[in-house]
Amino acid sequence: MSVIKSLAWILIGVGVVFYVVSYLYKPHTRRRSPDGESEVRNADATLLVKDPVCGMSIDPRTDITWIHDKQLYHFCSMSCRGHFRIAPGSYAVQQRK
Repeated sequence: MSVIKSLAWILIGVGVVFYVVSYLYKPHTRRRSPDGESEVRNADATLLVKDPVCGMSIDPRTDITWIHDKQLYHFCSMSCRGHFRIAPGSYAVQQRK
């Protein structure tokens, strides 16, 4: 029984170390621009776009997208996409200004 507990603790420790290392070495792409511009460059030199709901600068390669009036919108979270889907007109107009 103690061998099983030891293996369990080792697996938990390895998992924690893997999580911390993967977080530290992951390029952080969600950055707000200091001057409030809608697009900034991240470490990978890709353009960031602004979430139409919350205004967060995000990587356009994200999977959280929605098409409205033949225009593709990018979102930082499923929650922001949900808000947009409920009332797209109020957010889509802000995006086009």
